[in-house]
Amino acid sequence: MSEKYLYTTPLDMPRSTHFGNNFWFMPSVKLGRIVTAHSNLEHDNHVRLELDPSVEYYCEQPCKESVVVDGKILTTVFDVYVYYANGRHEMQEVKYSKDLETGLTDVTSRIYNQHICQESYCSQHGIDYAVVTDKDLYTGRFTSRNREYIYGKARRFVPGSNVDLAAPLRFIKEHGALTIGQLVESGRVTERQCTDILSFLYCKGQIVFTDIDASPITVKTEVRYAEEV
Repeated sequence: MSEKYLYTTPLDMPRSTHFGNNFWFMPSVKLGRIVTAHSNLEHDNHVRLELDPSVEYYCEQPCKESVVVDGKILTTVFDVYVYYANGRHEMQEVKYSKDLETGLTDVTSRIYNQHICQESYCSQHGIDYAVVTDKDLYTGRFTSRNREYIYGKARRFVPGSNVDLAAPLRFIKEHGALTIGQLVESGRVTERQCTDILSFLYCKGQIVFTDIDASPITVKTEVRYAEEV
């Protein structure tokens, strides 16, 4: 186990033991391996983590832990362990908001016991805890679609492939907001490489696309240098 990261090896979780109806294999740029997700919601959260430059590392299904709560032994498996670039550790549970509406107030429910167990474990070990829901992930009509698009393009880009990243980044910094089309017209990047390069720079936190929650990414999408936002 890395001294820096608390968890680095996912548990071997049989698909039959999970409540999710969809199973995903996803190549991770950050981790350099295939990650798994047991539901569409978990998959979309993985993509969000991949695109978040403040996230340095994460591990799905990181551990199975037990705590004693009110004299009862409760056991849980966390969905994701996240390590942020600022040194913060966080455990995440990924749930649909509708499942939480009554689950967290009904002491007889599995969700209530899971929440109490996870929250207690994190409190005892000085780790932050977050419940991530569909309301956090799908903040706009095009959020999920655009994240998938950006991540797919970013995976195509190979760093050190004789592509000049400095020129388009410098042009964006000097000119403020400009569209993808305008960047191509400037000649700083070719049309074929443009979205791959921009998506890679987005993953690194160096540029942002505007209004990606509300609109699909096109040549009219504005790009800004990250420090200007």
